[in-house]
Amino acid sequence: YDANSIFRRKNPLGVITAYRHAFSHESDVRLVIRVHNAWRQPEDFATLMAASDDRPDIDIIAASRTPELAVAEVARADCFVSLHRSEGFGLNIATAVAAGTPVIATNYSGCLDFLDPDGTWLIPYKKVRVGEGSRPYAPEAWWAEPDHDHAVAQFRDVYESSHRKERAQLAQQFVMQNFSHVAATSRMKKLLGL
Repeated sequence: YDANSIFRRKNPLGVITAYRHAFSHESDVRLVIRVHNAWRQPEDFATLMAASDDRPDIDIIAASRTPELAVAEVARADCFVSLHRSEGFGLNIATAVAAGTPVIATNYSGCLDFLDPDGTWLIPYKKVRVGEGSRPYAPEAWWAEPDHDHAVAQFRDVYESSHRKERAQLAQQFVMQNFSHVAATSRMKKLLGL
């Protein structure tokens, strides 16, 4: 996630907590969280480091990367997780889907425009008030609180599934058919009456 965004909205602590409950530090699983612009929010970054301090299987990397390297990293991953509380379009999620990487994501917000429920592991949520400390969001605004137990189960399901790549390919095909440059151009021509 990018520290220029809202820490609580991106919810990396929720990812760490679900991962910790899904896997022991002795398993062959590893969680990697890359933080762009970590220096902009040192308190959030310190909180993230503290949440993973006792787990050698959790890597927190404070470094930016080129868009090309970002795509390559996501394509190499066994799974991409976004337990967001709210999302705009969800470019990071779309990048993972387009790369054919299995995706666990909160079943809420802008990413639902392109997430195929048959090809992704969607996490149910309950609507909660944003509360204090997430400016520019108003405390009385609403966003999603992803279901922790379901997230833990989905972590395990992706890990144990022998069909995770095939399922991810369904999501990839859906994105390519409906959100490629060709598909977008076709929709724009229809809207413009061309």
